[in-house]
Amino acid sequence: MAGPDWECLALGKSVLPCKTLVPLPRRLYAVSAYAQACRIYRSAGFPGIRGYLDRLKTDFTPLSISDPDEEYLLASRMLVTMRWAGHLLREELVCLPSSVSLTAGLIALGLPAQVVIGKPKLYQHDFYEFHAWTEVNGVAINGNPMIQEGFLNLVRYPSWS
Repeated sequence: MAGPDWECLALGKSVLPCKTLVPLPRRLYAVSAYAQACRIYRSAGFPGIRGYLDRLKTDFTPLSISDPDEEYLLASRMLVTMRWAGHLLREELVCLPSSVSLTAGLIALGLPAQVVIGKPKLYQHDFYEFHAWTEVNGVAINGNPMIQEGFLNLVRYPSWS
């Protein structure tokens, strides 16, 4: 049985039609992994979350999606649900904690997500020294898709190659 349309439940209508229906237990597992990552990051920081991402990657069961655009749409839709869960957990909405949590949730869902940490190519006083975001197949999910052009990638975790 396919899971409900989370975006429709959260926003009242579906604006990103997906062909892939993910079963409800798998979606709940993804939200649970997101919540667990929030807790681990809060207590152990990035070193602790790396071990958790490694465990999720070891147990990774990919969704049978052959279209990268479809993976992007599904990841974007799950972002709504995971952010809602993060709000309930009082997750820090700073880029690194929210990116590692989102990465954990998307890996648990079955998408090859990575957290990327970058440094601005040009220093601007209103930017942070570093920034983090989540990518699926090299496309930024949480943030401006143009972010990759303004940052030099320093860390990509976990590695899918």
